[in-house]
Amino acid sequence: MGFAPLKGDWTEVLAVLALLTMTIGNVAALPQTNIKRLLGYSSITQAGYILAAIATGSDEGFAAAMFYILAYTFMNIGIFSVLITVANEGHGEDLRDLNGLARREPVLAFIALIFMLSLVGIPPLAGFWAKLFVFRAAVNANMVWLAIAVALNSAISVGYYYNIVKSMYVTDPRPDRAHTGLPAGFAMQVGLALAAAGVLVLGFLPDPFFTLVSGLVLGGW
Repeated sequence: MGFAPLKGDWTEVLAVLALLTMTIGNVAALPQTNIKRLLGYSSITQAGYILAAIATGSDEGFAAAMFYILAYTFMNIGIFSVLITVANEGHGEDLRDLNGLARREPVLAFIALIFMLSLVGIPPLAGFWAKLFVFRAAVNANMVWLAIAVALNSAISVGYYYNIVKSMYVTDPRPDRAHTGLPAGFAMQVGLALAAAGVLVLGFLPDPFFTLVSGLVLGGW
């Protein structure tokens, strides 16, 4: 509210910063083989998408940012919980440690696949709607170039997210990694289930949640 009268001064600056953030994060993530580092750069990219929504300076953009943060919370908690589970089984943090995960731990790999597809923005998961709302807010704010940047960066991110999926489902498992069943403890299993449920619920029922955050924005919350 305080900066609304100066919107013409800061929206373009934030838009350029959003472009740089999402692009640099993507470029840095592409060559990574360490999964945590890869997802760390991915988080920078996701922050760029959120900043793009804020850069519109509109109520729709702020609502899109809030929805994105909600969706990303489930996706981020979920995929890092998968990595913690794999690490607790005695594996490392390299992409090779995920080789053949679908054969060793099919349930865990499938849950990880849900988070990966959502991060890419595949419909009808939460990540798709989060990016679509940002894209729409940018277009409605006459920032078509920013909307195109969001779309292009989403396409670029397929490259490194696919590497994770390929390791889990395509690459043969390492010979020293035996099948042990889902290794997560009960608390971790509940956390993974809730995160996956959040991604699916927001994906299949996005309108009620977007309406909720829009109401919060319009109400000055």
